[in-house]
Amino acid sequence: MFAFAYDVFLGDFSLYSLKSHIPKGEIYTSAYNFVAGSFGGELGGERRGILGNLKFFSSGNMERTDEDGQVLGSFSSNFIKLSGGREFKVGNFYGILGLGLSYVSLDQKNVGLGASLFSRIFTIREFKGFNVEGYLLLDNVGYELKPIGLSRGILPYKVSLGGKVFGDRSSALLEIGRYYMGNYVKVGGEVGVNILNLGFSFDSRLRNLNGGYGLDFLSGLSIFGGVGYRNIKFEYSYTFMGLFGSRNIFQISYRLN
Repeated sequence: MFAFAYDVFLGDFSLYSLKSHIPKGEIYTSAYNFVAGSFGGELGGERRGILGNLKFFSSGNMERTDEDGQVLGSFSSNFIKLSGGREFKVGNFYGILGLGLSYVSLDQKNVGLGASLFSRIFTIREFKGFNVEGYLLLDNVGYELKPIGLSRGILPYKVSLGGKVFGDRSSALLEIGRYYMGNYVKVGGEVGVNILNLGFSFDSRLRNLNGGYGLDFLSGLSIFGGVGYRNIKFEYSYTFMGLFGSRNIFQISYRLN
């Protein structure tokens, strides 16, 4: 039950997550709006091998009704996740290992807690002027400490193999993996010109939101862009969410000296 409480949000609370990128020597904050006035965001960063972030989501106030449709009051559903980790190196491989604690409140009577593990092991090689990265990702692999339902269950995990090719102002991404509801594929690319960068990402996990109406066939596609000046960068992304409309993410990041 815990897993389904925020499945549709897929953990992409920031553009770093959207790009399958780990910040390095940066701090950032992001905010997004979603269907029916719901909203969320993320605050995080990395400094000297220590990473941390805080994610949150709120449905906003919703009406509580009885079986006859009479309004009894209001309630809201909320999600918070606090994570922290540290970099390490073994031979030619680099890695990040971290822990997370999640809180989900569907209403005042249905509250759950979960603990999870995050790990990313990667290696980078140079090939014809480009850097090529291969990585193994384990995200949100964990279990309920306090279940929302009658019994405990796993959290909405993701396990994947990915590869990135990147130069000074361009990059390409391919990620293939499995999450708790099935297999998925994620592809993306980005290019920079002067102070501007533009890119896209496609996540097949959102294809089940395709209801066959209007632009629903674009479900899972995100387009994004950003402008950077000195140590600060402003970015924005738009994701087609099918039956749920769209998701807009705004992000500000600052590169530490």
